[in-house]
Amino acid sequence: MTDNSALCPQTRQHGIALILVLWVLVLLTIIAGSFAYSVHSSTQMAANAIETAKAQSLADGGVSRGIFELLSGQAAPTAWKANGQTHLMQLDGQDIAVTLTDESGKIDLNGAPAALLTSMLQSVGVDPDHAALLAQTLVGWRAPPPTGAGLQPQLGALAAHGPFRSIEELQQVPGVTPQLFQRLAPLVTVYTGQPGVNTQIASEAVLQALPGVSPAIASAYAQQRAALWQTKQAVPSLVQAGTYNVAALSGVVSVLAQASLANGVGFSREAVVRITGQPAQPYQILSWREVYPAPTPADSPG
Repeated sequence: MTDNSALCPQTRQHGIALILVLWVLVLLTIIAGSFAYSVHSSTQMAANAIETAKAQSLADGGVSRGIFELLSGQAAPTAWKANGQTHLMQLDGQDIAVTLTDESGKIDLNGAPAALLTSMLQSVGVDPDHAALLAQTLVGWRAPPPTGAGLQPQLGALAAHGPFRSIEELQQVPGVTPQLFQRLAPLVTVYTGQPGVNTQIASEAVLQALPGVSPAIASAYAQQRAALWQTKQAVPSLVQAGTYNVAALSGVVSVLAQASLANGVGFSREAVVRITGQPAQPYQILSWREVYPAPTPADSPG
């Protein structure tokens, strides 16, 4: 019989060395697999970044086209009107949807009364009681701050801050979550100061946000309006909007361009521009932002 305990030290060392070699091979295999996965992930991320950059460039090109159309005049029958209609175009073989909307078709955060703000908040899913409280918070927030010391420091976040200068400032108001802001952003403006909206060009979502206007009424009016646009006829104001009807245009237009690549990658850019009528500077860009998809279904332009 062979006595295993009598194996020479050299034989035992060879066995240990073999085990170490096997462990090293296992570790090298794991490292190689991790490296390959990392390279694949990095390559995929780089490819996604390139596709996103391409979609962004296309959307920015769509905004430029929209501004060009605005400056070309609104009188011609083929002109792109700033009335919320969506126009389809192509750049580099890719589809781009461009929508021009005069800001008078939106609810002004500084001019809207509390009742309109409450109705708007309810239209995006805020419960009635909370909507009323949040509307009062918005009214208090936009009020000019008092000149003296007084109560202002004690109010903290609820203190008056003065008029909203951009819709992004809405995110600073207590109670406005990122999700709520995404739902409100397409409905609001800060560039008109009007107490109502121009229903002739307002989106269906804005129409539904008006007191006394149900989703059914808004939908029927939007369909009637679209038919009148197709036949180049005048569009009447929405009667049910009552005192919240504003007929005047603001001269400030949002240009929304949505680019979609064949592989599903997309990018949306919105610029808000003021048409100056001055040859040296025919327009002024007031806002330039990426538009993220809202949690709720997107509103279809009238």
